[in-house]
Amino acid sequence: MSLGTFGEKMAILETSTPSTVVINGRVDLPAGQYRCVLYYYKNSVWTYMTNYSTHSTIFTVVEPTLTVVSSTASIAQSANSTVNVAITSNTSWNATSDQSWLTVSPTSITGNATLILTATANTGAIRTANVTLSATGVIFQTIVVTQRSVALALDIVLSPSVCSIFPNPVQNILHVKSNSAIKILKVLDISGRLLLSNENANELSVNMLQKGSYLLQVESTDWIRILHFIKE
Repeated sequence: MSLGTFGEKMAILETSTPSTVVINGRVDLPAGQYRCVLYYYKNSVWTYMTNYSTHSTIFTVVEPTLTVVSSTASIAQSANSTVNVAITSNTSWNATSDQSWLTVSPTSITGNATLILTATANTGAIRTANVTLSATGVIFQTIVVTQRSVALALDIVLSPSVCSIFPNPVQNILHVKSNSAIKILKVLDISGRLLLSNENANELSVNMLQKGSYLLQVESTDWIRILHFIKE
């Protein structure tokens, strides 16, 4: 079954020396293996589609791919902080950031690469940026990048208690590990608005939250700590 043709091209070669004839054209094909057949005539006088020879070759069309190892990334608060994200691809792709405080490098490349994300200093609340990866013939990919705030950086230094959360990013239940009894857990958005809470517990359901970046305020009888997490 013929899937397309490039159209006729005439070239008169009056020498026995090997020569090259370029035939330009395009046939859009899905991924798979195909055979290309070239029909050519050896005589100066010929009749269309008679007295010809053929040459065929088999070629493979590969589906373009673009994969991000992680769809989320966290970057430190200080100026020129960086984070690397591995990208796997077999085609040419572009990367862009929707926030001026976050730059990406490289912005255009072919094949596998490590994307370097660099941030300016964050002197306010936690902030996020979306890095979009795009390529012809594939679904675009997005990396949600969260930069820590000054408050979180200070909290890590000043908090005397061992306190951590997992998993992070989280889909359903967020667990808290602490060496002190927990009085209450509070989920806040990046502006500080209270969204969820749970008293006297070491876990919290975040099913109702939209995808994005949030703060978890962990309170014991002796201390308060604010941690950052990402809802997938």
